[in-house]
Amino acid sequence: MYREDPALRMPLADIGISASGNIPILVPEIVLLYKAHERTEKDEADFRVALHHLSPRSRSWLLRALKESAPHHACITHLRTEGRFY
Repeated sequence: MYREDPALRMPLADIGISASGNIPILVPEIVLLYKAHERTEKDEADFRVALHHLSPRSRSWLLRALKESAPHHACITHLRTEGRFY
């Protein structure tokens, strides 16, 4: 459950992946949702890089989450254009 908007949810089994060495990490779409609200230069750079690596399902979830939590966010346009940022 997203703390800023409890209506945004993801099943617990889907929120993490294991990196090499079985180190648990959050899936990129969740990290990008939190970073989208910070709007620092680094966060926007991370978004540009990660966006091209998101699966269609991840991109769809992030698009829906941003539309609900930040409907005027610039990243929404980029997610709608199939991951092209610039």
